[in-house]
Amino acid sequence: MPRHPLTGIVHALEHAGGEPVLVCAADMPFVTADACRTLVAAPNKALAVVAAADGVLQPTFGVYAPQALDTLRAAEPDASLTSTVERLEPTRVAFPMRLVQSVNTPEELAEAERQLAAAEKV
Repeated sequence: MPRHPLTGIVHALEHAGGEPVLVCAADMPFVTADACRTLVAAPNKALAVVAAADGVLQPTFGVYAPQALDTLRAAEPDASLTSTVERLEPTRVAFPMRLVQSVNTPEELAEAERQLAAAEKV
C-alpha cells in the first residue's frame, strides 16, 4: 500500500460503515462548503466523484464509494494517487484551480492567509 493520501482514503472507507466518504485535503484552504455540497450532489454511477481543475484530476477532493475500496487497496506502492484514482474512472466535477489550490510552503501559507483575510473583509 502506498504511503501517501491514499492510505487516508482507504482508512476512511474501511471505517465508514459502507457509506461513501467525502475527502478534502487539509492543505486546501479555499474549498468551500458549497463545493463540498456540489461533489456530494453530483449524479454518480462511478466509484468516485472527483474535482478537476483545468482538466487535471484533484483526487484529494472527492467523494469515494465503498465499492472503490478494493481498487484503492490494490494500488502499487509507487503509484501516484492520481493514476490510482483514474483507474476508478471517476465522475469529474470542474472547479476553478484556485478553489483546489494546495498550500505547501510557508510562503504559500502566508499568501493564502492574506487572501482569506481579504475575502472576510468583503
